[in-house]
Amino acid sequence: MKILFAFDFSMPMYNYNYIFPIGLLSLATILKEKDYDVEIVDLNYLFLDKIINYDTDPMKNLETVAGYITGKNPDIVGFTTTCSSFHNILLLCRLIKNINNKIKTILGGPQSAYMPEKILENYDWIDLICPGEGEAKILDIVKGLEDNDLSSVHGIVYRNNGRISRNAESDLIKDLDTLPLLNYNLIPYPDRWEIAMEITRGCPYNCIFCSTADFWKHKFRRKSIERICKEILSVKNYSSKKQTHIIFTDDNFTTDYNFTMNLCRELQTLNIKWNCDARLDTLDEKLIKEMALAGCKFILIGIESASPAIQKYINKHLNLEKLMYVVELMQENNIEPVPSFIYGFPSETEEDLNMTLNTIYSLFKQKAYRTILHSLCVLTGTQLFEDQKDNLILKDFYSDIADTENFELSRDMISGNKDLFSHFYIFKDSIASRYILLDKFVNFILKLHRFFPETITSLAGLFDDNILSFYKDFLITVPEFTDFFKNRNNFKLIKEQSAIVKHLIDFLTLYINKKSFNDFSYGMISHRFCNEKEELAKGVKSE
Repeated sequence: MKILFAFDFSMPMYNYNYIFPIGLLSLATILKEKDYDVEIVDLNYLFLDKIINYDTDPMKNLETVAGYITGKNPDIVGFTTTCSSFHNILLLCRLIKNINNKIKTILGGPQSAYMPEKILENYDWIDLICPGEGEAKILDIVKGLEDNDLSSVHGIVYRNNGRISRNAESDLIKDLDTLPLLNYNLIPYPDRWEIAMEITRGCPYNCIFCSTADFWKHKFRRKSIERICKEILSVKNYSSKKQTHIIFTDDNFTTDYNFTMNLCRELQTLNIKWNCDARLDTLDEKLIKEMALAGCKFILIGIESASPAIQKYINKHLNLEKLMYVVELMQENNIEPVPSFIYGFPSETEEDLNMTLNTIYSLFKQKAYRTILHSLCVLTGTQLFEDQKDNLILKDFYSDIADTENFELSRDMISGNKDLFSHFYIFKDSIASRYILLDKFVNFILKLHRFFPETITSLAGLFDDNILSFYKDFLITVPEFTDFFKNRNNFKLIKEQSAIVKHLIDFLTLYINKKSFNDFSYGMISHRFCNEKEELAKGVKSE
Protein backbone atom coordinates (compact mmCIF):
# COMPACT_ATOMS: atom_id res chain seq x y z
CA MET A 1 0.00 0.00 0.00
CA LYS A 2 1.32 3.42 -0.98
CA ILE A 3 0.72 6.37 1.36
CA LEU A 4 1.33 9.91 0.17
CA PHE A 5 1.36 12.82 2.61
CA ALA A 6 0.98 16.30 1.14
CA PHE A 7 0.98 19.74 2.67
CA ASP A 8 0.81 23.48 2.19
CA PHE A 9 -1.03 24.73 -0.82
CA SER A 10 -1.35 28.22 0.61
CA MET A 11 1.07 30.61 -1.09
CA PRO A 12 2.91 28.84 -3.94
CA MET A 13 4.72 31.94 -5.15
CA TYR A 14 7.17 32.91 -2.42
CA ASN A 15 10.69 31.59 -2.64
CA TYR A 16 11.94 31.38 0.92
CA ASN A 17 12.68 28.70 3.48
CA TYR A 18 9.80 27.16 5.38
CA ILE A 19 9.51 25.25 8.62
CA PHE A 20 8.97 21.62 7.72
CA PRO A 21 5.79 20.09 9.25
CA ILE A 22 7.30 17.67 11.72
CA GLY A 23 3.92 16.09 12.46
CA LEU A 24 3.75 14.66 8.94
CA LEU A 25 7.39 13.63 9.11
CA SER A 26 6.73 11.78 12.36
CA LEU A 27 3.86 9.83 10.78
CA ALA A 28 5.89 9.05 7.68
CA THR A 29 8.79 7.87 9.86
CA ILE A 30 6.53 5.41 11.70
CA LEU A 31 5.14 3.99 8.46
CA LYS A 32 8.58 3.74 6.88
CA GLU A 33 9.84 1.75 9.85
CA LYS A 34 7.10 -0.81 9.04
CA ASP A 35 8.21 -0.94 5.40
CA TYR A 36 5.25 0.93 3.97
CA ASP A 37 5.77 2.79 0.69
CA VAL A 38 5.46 6.37 1.95
CA GLU A 39 6.23 9.72 0.35
CA ILE A 40 5.87 13.36 1.39
CA VAL A 41 5.01 15.98 -1.24
CA ASP A 42 5.46 19.71 -0.75
CA LEU A 43 2.77 21.25 -2.97
CA ASN A 44 4.19 24.77 -2.95
CA TYR A 45 7.59 23.62 -4.07
CA LEU A 46 6.13 21.88 -7.11
CA PHE A 47 5.58 25.38 -8.48
CA LEU A 48 8.74 27.00 -7.13
CA ASP A 49 10.93 24.30 -8.66
CA LYS A 50 8.86 24.41 -11.86
CA ILE A 51 7.93 20.75 -11.59
CA ILE A 52 4.50 22.22 -12.29
CA ASN A 53 4.07 25.49 -14.15
CA TYR A 54 2.12 28.12 -12.26
CA ASP A 55 -1.01 29.26 -14.10
CA THR A 56 -2.98 32.45 -13.64
CA ASP A 57 -6.12 30.30 -13.56
CA PRO A 58 -6.32 28.98 -9.95
CA MET A 59 -8.53 26.02 -10.86
CA LYS A 60 -6.00 24.86 -13.45
CA ASN A 61 -3.32 24.88 -10.75
CA LEU A 62 -5.45 22.71 -8.49
CA GLU A 63 -6.29 20.34 -11.35
CA THR A 64 -2.62 20.02 -12.25
CA VAL A 65 -1.66 19.26 -8.63
CA ALA A 66 -4.46 16.68 -8.39
CA GLY A 67 -3.14 15.05 -11.55
CA TYR A 68 0.39 15.03 -10.16
CA ILE A 69 -0.75 13.36 -6.93
CA THR A 70 -2.96 10.73 -8.57
CA GLY A 71 -0.19 10.05 -11.09
CA LYS A 72 1.88 8.64 -8.22
CA ASN A 73 -0.84 5.99 -7.71
CA PRO A 74 -1.30 6.32 -3.96
CA ASP A 75 -3.82 4.25 -2.04
CA ILE A 76 -4.06 6.86 0.71
CA VAL A 77 -3.49 10.61 0.53
CA GLY A 78 -3.15 12.44 3.85
CA PHE A 79 -3.12 16.21 4.33
CA THR A 80 -2.21 18.34 7.30
CA THR A 81 -4.64 21.26 7.57
CA THR A 82 -4.06 24.81 8.76
CA CYS A 83 -6.33 27.83 8.52
CA SER A 84 -4.50 29.13 5.44
CA SER A 85 -4.59 25.83 3.51
CA PHE A 86 -7.87 24.21 4.57
CA HIS A 87 -10.12 25.44 1.73
CA ASN A 88 -7.49 24.57 -0.87
CA ILE A 89 -7.10 21.06 0.52
CA LEU A 90 -10.86 20.51 0.38
CA LEU A 91 -10.92 21.61 -3.27
CA LEU A 92 -7.91 19.45 -4.03
CA CYS A 93 -9.37 16.34 -2.37
CA ARG A 94 -12.53 16.67 -4.46
CA LEU A 95 -10.45 16.78 -7.65
CA ILE A 96 -8.42 13.75 -6.52
CA LYS A 97 -11.61 11.79 -5.89
CA ASN A 98 -12.95 12.81 -9.31
CA ILE A 99 -9.87 11.31 -10.93
CA ASN A 100 -9.67 8.17 -8.78
CA ASN A 101 -12.47 7.52 -6.33
CA LYS A 102 -10.62 4.54 -4.84
CA ILE A 103 -8.01 6.78 -3.21
CA LYS A 104 -8.72 7.30 0.50
CA THR A 105 -8.45 10.91 1.67
CA ILE A 106 -7.40 11.64 5.25
CA LEU A 107 -7.19 14.99 7.04
CA GLY A 108 -5.22 15.82 10.18
CA GLY A 109 -3.81 18.94 11.76
CA PRO A 110 -5.42 21.73 13.78
CA GLN A 111 -7.99 23.01 11.28
CA SER A 112 -9.73 19.65 10.79
CA ALA A 113 -9.59 18.71 14.49
CA TYR A 114 -12.67 20.79 15.33
CA MET A 115 -16.10 19.79 14.03
CA PRO A 116 -14.83 16.74 12.07
CA GLU A 117 -18.36 15.36 11.72
CA LYS A 118 -19.48 18.58 10.07
CA ILE A 119 -16.55 18.42 7.64
CA LEU A 120 -17.53 14.89 6.62
CA GLU A 121 -21.20 15.86 6.37
CA ASN A 122 -20.45 18.81 4.09
CA TYR A 123 -17.69 17.31 1.96
CA ASP A 124 -18.41 13.75 0.93
CA TRP A 125 -15.04 13.37 -0.77
CA ILE A 126 -13.23 13.26 2.59
CA ASP A 127 -13.02 9.73 4.01
CA LEU A 128 -11.43 10.07 7.44
CA ILE A 129 -10.31 12.71 9.93
CA CYS A 130 -7.72 12.11 12.62
CA PRO A 131 -8.07 14.82 15.30
CA GLY A 132 -5.11 15.39 17.62
CA GLU A 133 -2.02 13.21 17.82
CA GLY A 134 -1.60 10.75 15.00
CA GLU A 135 1.51 8.78 15.94
CA ALA A 136 -0.33 6.23 18.09
CA LYS A 137 -3.08 5.79 15.47
CA ILE A 138 -1.46 5.90 12.04
CA LEU A 139 -0.52 2.22 11.78
CA ASP A 140 -3.98 1.17 12.92
CA ILE A 141 -5.60 3.59 10.46
CA VAL A 142 -3.62 2.22 7.52
CA LYS A 143 -4.26 -1.38 8.58
CA GLY A 144 -7.95 -0.60 9.05
CA LEU A 145 -8.19 0.89 5.57
CA GLU A 146 -6.40 -2.15 4.16
CA ASP A 147 -8.88 -4.50 5.89
CA ASN A 148 -11.88 -2.20 5.37
CA ASP A 149 -12.54 -2.23 9.12
CA LEU A 150 -11.84 0.87 11.21
CA SER A 151 -14.12 0.02 14.11
CA SER A 152 -11.29 -0.66 16.57
CA VAL A 153 -9.21 2.44 15.78
CA HIS A 154 -9.58 4.94 18.60
CA GLY A 155 -9.71 8.67 18.08
CA ILE A 156 -10.93 8.93 14.47
CA VAL A 157 -14.02 10.14 12.63
CA TYR A 158 -14.78 8.37 9.36
CA ARG A 159 -17.29 7.14 6.79
CA ASN A 160 -18.75 3.80 7.74
CA ASN A 161 -21.14 2.18 5.25
CA GLY A 162 -23.01 5.36 4.43
CA ARG A 163 -22.96 6.93 7.88
CA ILE A 164 -20.43 8.96 9.85
CA SER A 165 -18.88 7.23 12.85
CA ARG A 166 -16.81 8.63 15.68
CA ASN A 167 -14.84 6.03 17.60
CA ALA A 168 -13.88 6.20 21.26
CA GLU A 169 -11.35 8.89 22.13
CA SER A 170 -7.69 7.94 22.13
CA ASP A 171 -5.35 8.75 24.99
CA LEU A 172 -2.56 11.24 24.57
CA ILE A 173 0.94 9.80 24.35
CA LYS A 174 2.11 9.87 27.96
CA ASP A 175 5.84 9.71 27.31
CA LEU A 176 7.02 11.82 24.35
CA ASP A 177 10.42 10.10 24.56
CA THR A 178 8.76 7.03 23.03
CA LEU A 179 8.20 8.86 19.73
CA PRO A 180 10.55 7.71 16.95
CA LEU A 181 13.57 9.75 15.98
CA LEU A 182 12.52 11.52 12.79
CA ASN A 183 13.75 10.15 9.47
CA TYR A 184 14.96 13.38 7.85
CA ASN A 185 15.76 11.54 4.63
CA LEU A 186 12.02 11.60 3.92
CA ILE A 187 12.04 15.40 3.62
CA PRO A 188 11.60 16.53 0.01
CA TYR A 189 13.95 19.26 -1.21
CA PRO A 190 16.02 19.33 2.01
CA ASP A 191 17.94 22.52 1.16
CA ARG A 192 14.73 24.51 1.26
CA TRP A 193 13.77 23.73 4.82
CA GLU A 194 14.52 25.13 8.21
CA ILE A 195 14.88 22.25 10.65
CA ALA A 196 12.07 22.25 13.21
CA MET A 197 11.92 20.40 16.50
CA GLU A 198 9.43 20.13 19.33
CA ILE A 199 10.38 19.52 22.94
CA THR A 200 6.89 19.91 24.41
CA ARG A 201 3.26 19.52 23.46
CA GLY A 202 0.46 21.58 24.90
CA CYS A 203 0.20 24.84 26.79
CA PRO A 204 -0.82 25.39 30.44
CA TYR A 205 -2.32 28.81 29.66
CA ASN A 206 -5.82 29.60 28.39
CA CYS A 207 -5.78 32.63 26.10
CA ILE A 208 -9.26 32.89 24.60
CA PHE A 209 -8.07 33.41 21.00
CA CYS A 210 -5.69 30.42 20.89
CA SER A 211 -6.64 26.84 19.98
CA THR A 212 -3.47 25.18 21.29
CA ALA A 213 -4.63 24.27 24.81
CA ASP A 214 -7.82 22.62 23.54
CA PHE A 215 -6.06 20.82 20.68
CA TRP A 216 -3.75 19.12 23.18
CA LYS A 217 -6.63 18.46 25.62
CA HIS A 218 -5.25 20.97 28.16
CA LYS A 219 -2.32 18.69 28.93
CA PHE A 220 1.28 19.87 28.97
CA ARG A 221 3.99 17.27 28.30
CA ARG A 222 7.69 17.48 27.55
CA LYS A 223 10.55 15.29 26.40
CA SER A 224 13.53 14.56 28.61
CA ILE A 225 16.71 16.58 28.19
CA GLU A 226 18.53 13.39 27.21
CA ARG A 227 16.02 12.74 24.43
CA ILE A 228 16.16 16.34 23.19
CA CYS A 229 19.95 16.22 22.93
CA LYS A 230 19.72 12.90 21.10
CA GLU A 231 17.37 14.48 18.55
CA ILE A 232 19.69 17.45 18.08
CA LEU A 233 22.64 15.16 17.41
CA SER A 234 20.48 13.33 14.87
CA VAL A 235 19.74 16.67 13.15
CA LYS A 236 23.43 17.61 13.14
CA ASN A 237 24.31 14.30 11.50
CA TYR A 238 21.64 14.90 8.84
CA SER A 239 22.35 18.54 8.12
CA SER A 240 24.96 19.42 5.52
CA LYS A 241 25.25 22.97 6.87
CA LYS A 242 28.33 23.92 8.88
CA GLN A 243 26.17 25.60 11.52
CA THR A 244 22.99 23.80 12.52
CA HIS A 245 20.04 26.11 13.11
CA ILE A 246 16.94 24.69 14.78
CA ILE A 247 13.51 26.25 15.15
CA PHE A 248 11.84 25.02 18.32
CA THR A 249 8.12 25.00 17.48
CA ASP A 250 6.82 24.83 21.05
CA ASP A 251 4.08 27.30 21.95
CA ASN A 252 6.09 28.34 24.98
CA PHE A 253 9.66 27.07 25.15
CA THR A 254 10.16 28.51 28.65
CA THR A 255 7.05 27.16 30.42
CA ASP A 256 9.11 25.30 33.04
CA TYR A 257 11.83 27.68 34.24
CA ASN A 258 14.16 25.17 35.91
CA PHE A 259 13.83 22.66 33.08
CA THR A 260 14.69 25.36 30.52
CA MET A 261 17.74 26.42 32.54
CA ASN A 262 19.03 22.86 32.70
CA LEU A 263 18.31 22.27 29.01
CA CYS A 264 20.19 25.42 28.00
CA ARG A 265 23.25 24.27 29.94
CA GLU A 266 23.23 21.03 27.94
CA LEU A 267 22.66 22.86 24.65
CA GLN A 268 25.83 24.86 25.27
CA THR A 269 27.84 21.70 24.55
CA LEU A 270 26.14 21.02 21.19
CA ASN A 271 27.17 24.11 19.17
CA ILE A 272 23.83 24.96 17.58
CA LYS A 273 21.89 28.14 16.84
CA TRP A 274 18.18 28.23 17.52
CA ASN A 275 15.08 30.31 18.08
CA CYS A 276 11.86 29.79 20.01
CA ASP A 277 8.63 31.31 21.33
CA ALA A 278 8.28 32.40 24.96
CA ARG A 279 5.91 34.23 27.28
CA LEU A 280 7.08 37.56 28.60
CA ASP A 281 6.47 36.62 32.22
CA THR A 282 8.71 33.52 32.02
CA LEU A 283 11.84 35.48 31.05
CA ASP A 284 14.36 37.08 33.38
CA GLU A 285 18.01 38.13 33.18
CA LYS A 286 19.42 34.82 34.37
CA LEU A 287 17.42 32.73 31.91
CA ILE A 288 18.06 35.05 28.97
CA LYS A 289 21.81 34.84 29.59
CA GLU A 290 21.68 31.03 29.67
CA MET A 291 19.63 30.96 26.46
CA ALA A 292 22.15 33.23 24.75
CA LEU A 293 25.06 31.05 25.83
CA ALA A 294 23.16 28.03 24.49
CA GLY A 295 22.91 29.56 21.01
CA CYS A 296 19.51 31.27 21.04
CA LYS A 297 19.29 33.95 18.31
CA PHE A 298 15.60 34.96 18.22
CA ILE A 299 12.70 34.82 20.67
CA LEU A 300 9.14 35.52 19.57
CA ILE A 301 7.16 37.00 22.45
CA GLY A 302 3.38 37.06 22.06
CA ILE A 303 2.30 40.32 23.69
CA GLU A 304 -0.95 40.67 21.68
CA SER A 305 -2.08 43.99 23.18
CA ALA A 306 -0.56 46.78 25.26
CA SER A 307 -3.96 47.57 26.75
CA PRO A 308 -4.53 46.21 30.28
CA ALA A 309 -8.24 45.92 29.49
CA ILE A 310 -7.57 43.73 26.45
CA GLN A 311 -4.97 41.70 28.37
CA LYS A 312 -7.70 40.89 30.86
CA TYR A 313 -10.30 40.20 28.15
CA ILE A 314 -8.11 37.69 26.30
CA ASN A 315 -7.05 36.04 29.57
CA LYS A 316 -3.34 36.74 29.00
CA HIS A 317 -2.63 38.93 32.05
CA LEU A 318 0.91 40.03 31.16
CA ASN A 319 2.76 42.66 33.17
CA LEU A 320 3.52 45.04 30.31
CA GLU A 321 5.84 47.17 32.43
CA LYS A 322 8.38 44.38 32.04
CA LEU A 323 8.42 44.43 28.24
CA MET A 324 11.05 47.07 27.50
CA TYR A 325 13.33 45.70 30.20
CA VAL A 326 13.17 42.16 28.78
CA VAL A 327 13.71 43.41 25.22
CA GLU A 328 16.77 45.36 26.35
CA LEU A 329 18.15 42.29 28.15
CA MET A 330 17.73 40.21 25.02
CA GLN A 331 19.49 42.79 22.87
CA GLU A 332 22.36 43.06 25.37
CA ASN A 333 22.80 39.30 25.04
CA ASN A 334 22.64 39.30 21.21
CA ILE A 335 19.22 37.69 21.06
CA GLU A 336 16.90 39.44 18.64
CA PRO A 337 13.45 40.07 20.17
CA VAL A 338 10.36 39.45 18.04
CA PRO A 339 7.46 41.03 19.94
CA SER A 340 4.13 40.10 18.32
CA PHE A 341 0.88 42.05 18.62
CA ILE A 342 -2.73 41.59 17.47
CA TYR A 343 -5.48 44.10 16.82
CA GLY A 344 -9.17 43.61 16.12
CA PHE A 345 -10.53 42.07 19.34
CA PRO A 346 -14.29 42.59 19.71
CA SER A 347 -14.09 44.85 22.77
CA GLU A 348 -11.05 46.83 21.58
CA THR A 349 -11.41 50.61 21.49
CA GLU A 350 -9.33 53.19 19.67
CA GLU A 351 -7.73 54.03 23.00
CA ASP A 352 -6.73 50.37 23.42
CA LEU A 353 -5.34 50.33 19.90
CA ASN A 354 -3.27 53.46 20.46
CA MET A 355 -1.72 51.87 23.54
CA THR A 356 -0.59 48.98 21.35
CA LEU A 357 0.67 51.25 18.57
CA ASN A 358 2.54 53.47 21.02
CA THR A 359 4.24 50.40 22.47
CA ILE A 360 5.13 49.16 19.01
CA TYR A 361 6.66 52.53 18.16
CA SER A 362 8.63 52.51 21.42
CA LEU A 363 10.01 49.08 20.46
CA PHE A 364 10.70 50.40 17.03
CA LYS A 365 12.81 53.24 18.50
CA GLN A 366 14.59 50.64 20.66
CA LYS A 367 15.61 48.92 17.41
CA ALA A 368 13.39 45.89 17.94
CA TYR A 369 12.88 45.78 14.18
CA ARG A 370 11.28 42.36 14.06
CA THR A 371 8.26 43.60 16.01
CA ILE A 372 5.12 42.62 14.13
CA LEU A 373 1.42 43.46 14.16
CA HIS A 374 -1.25 40.98 13.02
CA SER A 375 -4.94 41.44 12.49
CA LEU A 376 -6.95 39.04 14.63
CA CYS A 377 -7.52 35.56 13.20
CA VAL A 378 -10.60 33.97 14.80
CA LEU A 379 -10.00 30.24 15.02
CA THR A 380 -12.71 27.61 15.26
CA GLY A 381 -12.58 25.80 18.58
CA THR A 382 -11.44 28.79 20.64
CA GLN A 383 -13.38 30.39 23.46
CA LEU A 384 -13.34 33.65 21.50
CA PHE A 385 -15.11 31.97 18.59
CA GLU A 386 -17.70 30.30 20.79
CA ASP A 387 -18.44 33.53 22.67
CA GLN A 388 -18.56 35.86 19.68
CA LYS A 389 -19.35 33.83 16.54
CA ASP A 390 -22.68 35.60 16.00
CA ASN A 391 -20.78 38.86 15.55
CA LEU A 392 -18.51 37.58 12.79
CA ILE A 393 -18.98 38.87 9.25
CA LEU A 394 -17.32 38.05 5.93
CA LYS A 395 -15.64 40.96 4.16
CA ASP A 396 -13.23 41.36 1.25
CA PHE A 397 -10.24 41.24 3.59
CA TYR A 398 -9.17 38.89 6.36
CA SER A 399 -6.36 38.25 8.81
CA ASP A 400 -2.82 37.99 7.48
CA ILE A 401 -2.54 34.77 9.53
CA ALA A 402 -4.94 33.18 7.04
CA ASP A 403 -3.20 34.74 4.03
CA THR A 404 -3.64 32.37 1.15
CA GLU A 405 -4.40 31.51 -2.45
CA ASN A 406 -7.82 30.92 -4.00
CA PHE A 407 -10.05 32.79 -1.56
CA GLU A 408 -12.36 33.92 -4.37
CA LEU A 409 -12.47 30.43 -5.81
CA SER A 410 -13.69 29.19 -2.43
CA ARG A 411 -15.95 32.11 -1.52
CA ASP A 412 -19.21 30.14 -1.73
CA MET A 413 -17.75 27.38 0.44
CA ILE A 414 -16.43 29.91 2.96
CA SER A 415 -19.54 32.09 3.09
CA GLY A 416 -21.77 29.08 3.74
CA ASN A 417 -19.71 27.67 6.62
CA LYS A 418 -18.74 30.24 9.21
CA ASP A 419 -18.10 27.46 11.75
CA LEU A 420 -15.41 25.87 9.57
CA PHE A 421 -13.93 29.03 8.06
CA SER A 422 -14.10 31.57 10.89
CA HIS A 423 -10.48 32.53 10.16
CA PHE A 424 -11.70 34.43 7.08
CA TYR A 425 -14.23 36.44 9.10
CA ILE A 426 -13.80 39.57 11.20
CA PHE A 427 -15.88 41.05 14.01
CA LYS A 428 -18.60 43.45 12.98
CA ASP A 429 -17.78 47.07 13.90
CA SER A 430 -14.37 46.06 15.27
CA ILE A 431 -11.20 48.11 15.07
CA ALA A 432 -9.98 45.77 12.33
CA SER A 433 -13.05 46.50 10.18
CA ARG A 434 -12.50 50.24 10.57
CA TYR A 435 -8.75 50.24 10.04
CA ILE A 436 -8.11 47.70 7.33
CA LEU A 437 -4.48 47.05 6.42
CA LEU A 438 -3.25 48.72 9.59
CA ASP A 439 -1.09 45.65 10.17
CA LYS A 440 0.35 45.97 6.67
CA PHE A 441 1.11 49.66 7.25
CA VAL A 442 2.77 49.14 10.63
CA ASN A 443 4.90 46.27 9.33
CA PHE A 444 5.67 48.44 6.28
CA ILE A 445 7.20 51.25 8.34
CA LEU A 446 9.00 48.80 10.61
CA LYS A 447 10.58 47.08 7.63
CA LEU A 448 11.60 50.35 5.93
CA HIS A 449 13.04 51.87 9.10
CA ARG A 450 15.95 49.45 8.70
CA PHE A 451 16.87 51.20 5.44
CA PHE A 452 15.61 54.75 6.05
CA PRO A 453 15.66 55.41 9.80
CA GLU A 454 15.83 59.21 9.59
CA THR A 455 13.05 59.39 6.99
CA ILE A 456 10.60 57.18 8.88
CA THR A 457 11.36 58.85 12.22
CA SER A 458 10.84 62.30 10.70
CA LEU A 459 7.55 61.30 9.07
CA ALA A 460 6.21 59.85 12.32
CA GLY A 461 7.35 63.01 14.11
CA LEU A 462 5.05 65.12 11.92
CA PHE A 463 2.17 63.25 13.58
CA ASP A 464 3.63 63.52 17.09
CA ASP A 465 4.60 59.82 16.81
CA ASN A 466 0.91 58.87 16.56
CA ILE A 467 1.08 55.87 14.22
CA LEU A 468 -2.69 55.74 13.73
CA SER A 469 -2.77 59.34 12.44
CA PHE A 470 0.21 58.58 10.18
CA TYR A 471 -1.63 55.52 8.85
CA LYS A 472 -4.83 57.46 8.11
CA ASP A 473 -2.98 60.15 6.19
CA PHE A 474 -0.87 57.63 4.28
CA LEU A 475 -3.87 55.63 3.04
CA ILE A 476 -5.67 58.80 1.93
CA THR A 477 -2.59 60.07 0.12
CA VAL A 478 -1.51 56.75 -1.43
CA PRO A 479 -4.61 54.71 -2.33
CA GLU A 480 -2.29 52.57 -4.44
CA PHE A 481 -1.07 51.00 -1.16
CA THR A 482 -4.57 49.72 -0.39
CA ASP A 483 -5.15 48.58 -3.96
CA PHE A 484 -1.90 46.63 -3.98
CA PHE A 485 -2.49 44.72 -0.76
CA LYS A 486 -6.18 44.03 -1.39
CA ASN A 487 -5.48 42.50 -4.80
CA ARG A 488 -3.99 39.05 -4.27
CA ASN A 489 -3.06 38.83 -7.96
CA ASN A 490 -0.28 41.35 -7.34
CA PHE A 491 1.57 38.80 -5.26
CA LYS A 492 1.57 36.13 -7.94
CA LEU A 493 4.44 37.89 -9.69
CA ILE A 494 6.55 38.25 -6.54
CA LYS A 495 9.11 35.49 -6.09
CA GLU A 496 11.54 37.05 -3.63
CA GLN A 497 11.24 39.10 -0.45
CA SER A 498 13.45 41.78 -2.06
CA ALA A 499 10.69 42.43 -4.60
CA ILE A 500 8.26 43.22 -1.78
CA VAL A 501 10.77 45.69 -0.28
CA LYS A 502 11.03 47.41 -3.66
CA HIS A 503 7.25 47.86 -3.77
CA LEU A 504 7.31 49.30 -0.25
CA ILE A 505 10.03 51.78 -1.19
CA ASP A 506 7.96 52.83 -4.20
CA PHE A 507 4.95 53.51 -1.95
CA LEU A 508 7.06 55.56 0.45
CA THR A 509 8.49 57.55 -2.46
CA LEU A 510 5.01 58.22 -3.82
CA TYR A 511 3.79 59.41 -0.43
CA ILE A 512 6.68 61.79 0.14
CA ASN A 513 6.48 63.18 -3.41
CA LYS A 514 2.75 63.84 -3.16
CA LYS A 515 3.01 65.52 0.23
CA SER A 516 6.04 67.60 -0.79
CA PHE A 517 4.00 69.60 -3.31
CA ASN A 518 2.07 71.40 -0.58
CA ASP A 519 4.13 71.09 2.59
CA PHE A 520 7.66 72.39 3.12
CA SER A 521 8.23 69.93 6.00
CA TYR A 522 7.86 67.03 3.59
CA GLY A 523 10.26 68.74 1.19
CA MET A 524 12.93 68.61 3.87
CA ILE A 525 12.15 64.95 4.50
CA SER A 526 12.28 64.27 0.76
CA HIS A 527 15.86 65.56 0.67
CA ARG A 528 16.76 63.33 3.63
CA PHE A 529 15.06 60.35 1.95
CA CYS A 530 17.08 60.86 -1.25
CA ASN A 531 20.30 60.89 0.75
CA GLU A 532 19.36 57.65 2.54
CA LYS A 533 18.45 56.01 -0.76
CA GLU A 534 21.84 56.97 -2.17
CA GLU A 535 23.59 55.52 0.87
CA LEU A 536 21.54 52.32 0.51
CA ALA A 537 22.47 52.04 -3.17
CA LYS A 538 26.15 52.48 -2.34
CA GLY A 539 25.92 49.76 0.31
CA VAL A 540 24.24 47.33 -2.11
CA LYS A 541 26.89 47.97 -4.77
CA SER A 542 29.74 47.46 -2.31
CA GLU A 543 28.32 44.07 -1.36
